[in-house]
Amino acid sequence: MAFADIYKTGQHKRNLGHFANIVKLAMSDRIITENEQKVINRLKKQLHITDADYSKVIASPDSFPINPPANINLRLERFYNLISMVVADNAIQKEEIKLLEKISVGLGFSHDQIDRIIKKAVNFVVEGHDLDEFTKQLKKII
Repeated sequence: MAFADIYKTGQHKRNLGHFANIVKLAMSDRIITENEQKVINRLKKQLHITDADYSKVIASPDSFPINPPANINLRLERFYNLISMVVADNAIQKEEIKLLEKISVGLGFSHDQIDRIIKKAVNFVVEGHDLDEFTKQLKKII
């Protein structure tokens, strides 16, 4: 097995799954706005998504599973990215929230509390909290 294959079996697969969720949220209203594309581009770079993988994700985002990290801080960072995508176009759609609920449960958040967690998280991001403050505040409510 080549080194590149080992890399693809771990963190890279988790990153691809997360990136696919970001793309699904952006595409949930059938339009990727300029601000949503900026978030996609930023996360593509941050998550080390290659151009080839980017094309695969854009073509078929549903073919990548959610692979949540075990670490709560990493899960909250992913959640922050997801919330950032939802609010990127300044118009939160029902489809986005329904999809966000599913993804959030897949990340390991409690189904019973997901509505409350999402509302709080959206407010934190809209208010301009950075990732560190977001993580600190969400740890208090989850």
